[in-house]
Amino acid sequence: RYLERRLEEGASADRLLDELLVPLNDVVRIIRAMPKIVIAAIHGVASGGGCNLALACDYRLAAAGTRFNQAFVRLGIAPDCGGTFIVPRLIGWGRAFEWMVSGELIEAEEAVRWGLVHRVVPEDALLEEAQAFAAGVAQGPVQALVAIKHLLAMSLTASLDEQLERERQIVGRLAVTEDFREGVRAFIEKRPPHFRGR
Repeated sequence: RYLERRLEEGASADRLLDELLVPLNDVVRIIRAMPKIVIAAIHGVASGGGCNLALACDYRLAAAGTRFNQAFVRLGIAPDCGGTFIVPRLIGWGRAFEWMVSGELIEAEEAVRWGLVHRVVPEDALLEEAQAFAAGVAQGPVQALVAIKHLLAMSLTASLDEQLERERQIVGRLAVTEDFREGVRAFIEKRPPHFRGR
């Protein structure tokens, strides 16, 4: 409706889309650069830019009945909100190409099989499941989790040698943390670790 109203007021479509995409692109950048794990709890129809914003998140849960769509082609436009960057990295170039040029609507269960989302849960349990995952992550070794997210992101553009060196440096930094010492003690004592984020 916003787009309709602004177009009726005489706004040019290219300028209007630019006004929308600049802040949305910033959101995608923030999600991808944020050291914390970003969780998406998705329900209903995730289409176009909204779909790509959800797919930018690190962990994605979908309610049963959720559908996903790259509807851009049906509007005569190309994907936005990082879709052409994120989607091929999740599901491969070939499948991303087919999905984007067809504008096909896919069900949540298919999205799991493709690798777009991690799990499908009953709709009435979606928020609870997302919160449970977040709570589990929050009890983990925070510095190691941040490092894992960073290393995985860097692996997309690094050579093997660069990645091996990056891992070596980060593992060295983590090896002197209290959480690492606690993890080793817990392993030896055959008990769950109690991480403190230090």
